[in-house]
Amino acid sequence: MHIFLKNRAFRQLTVNEWISSFGDTIFYLAFINYVSSYTFAPLAIFLISLSETIPQILQLFTGVIADFQNNRISKYISILFIKVLLYSGVTLLLISTEFSLFSVFFICSMNLISDTIGFLAGYMLTPIYIRLINDDMTEAMGFRQSTSSIVRLVGNLSGGLFLGLFSIATLAFINVLTFLFAFLGSLLIRNRLKKEEEKIKVPPYVGMSNFFQHLKKSMKLLVTMKEVMVLLWILSISQAVLMVVEPVSAILLIHHPFMGLSTGQSLAILIMISLIHVILGGLMSGSVSKKISIRLNICICLLMETLIVIGFLRGSFLLILLGSAGDALSTGILSPRLQSMIFGMIPEQLMGTVQSSINVINMLIPAVLSLALVFLATSAGLEVVASALMILLLLAAYLVHQMKNLPNQEEG
Repeated sequence: MHIFLKNRAFRQLTVNEWISSFGDTIFYLAFINYVSSYTFAPLAIFLISLSETIPQILQLFTGVIADFQNNRISKYISILFIKVLLYSGVTLLLISTEFSLFSVFFICSMNLISDTIGFLAGYMLTPIYIRLINDDMTEAMGFRQSTSSIVRLVGNLSGGLFLGLFSIATLAFINVLTFLFAFLGSLLIRNRLKKEEEKIKVPPYVGMSNFFQHLKKSMKLLVTMKEVMVLLWILSISQAVLMVVEPVSAILLIHHPFMGLSTGQSLAILIMISLIHVILGGLMSGSVSKKISIRLNICICLLMETLIVIGFLRGSFLLILLGSAGDALSTGILSPRLQSMIFGMIPEQLMGTVQSSINVINMLIPAVLSLALVFLATSAGLEVVASALMILLLLAAYLVHQMKNLPNQEEG
């Protein structure tokens, strides 16, 4: 809190992030809720998932591109203004035309562009951001992480309430205002940010081919580390299950409403419960690691994910809520332990080389798996996607069983 009060640039950037995240959250809920009442809802939900996932995959390239950028602050502020224009277009579309499948395509396209350039802007700003917080990095990062989780919780709670009060066009306009706030806020600290930018040395552009060559070398080295690869697959399967819960639940809720609530309100409850339990799991990780083994921790995650799958099969959103709460809590406890174990298996002299491949696997495999699963849910039905999820969970359980060096004992 101290750095937030004393560092004006950090404070403005953090508030910008809060406001933008709040707007994004309420519009996401409104959009999902709105399309759920149309006959093309399954296709629309898949397109929304696609527009959310592709920018995450493209981070592999936007991060590299950002490293070679000059005039970062000018480009960063320009991107914020472009996001205002993109969502102004969305608002005008919702006000002036009848909602249709074309509207879904248009909004998803705007969202995809907005998220992609947003990641690029974030990566360009990162080294400047680090210079701003300087010696207060631990405090600043902790404050940013904890407050962003709180903002997401407030956003989901507000979004659930707003659905019954405002139209989707009004909520889209609120999203425009949040991006406009971030844009204007950045103008206020532009000179301060540019001062820090002048201290950054931008490496000469070496082309994407060098990136792919390094990635290929890194991947070849990583595949020789069989136990690391097995752990990465287990982690990827678990992440993929978590990523499909929201879109598949949205499809389920169209046919099986929960307690008379709208689809958006039910999803808001799901997201809030998951967020709260992930935070609790992260806080509990240190103490719990002394009481249960990593193997047992993974098994609990897989058991909770099986409960979610049973919820899909039975059309029970309550089971999905219970499974998601247990899975989020277990994953919050497990993730730091598993990441630590993975890096502990890699020889120190090879850490830098294989890091890029680990990042690719952590990002790419869950994203591709989740998209395939959402496509199955929208085209073939919940029973088919539940069967596919069960196969993945059985594969993960088999991999856990096969791992000889996976600790069975608690950590001391």
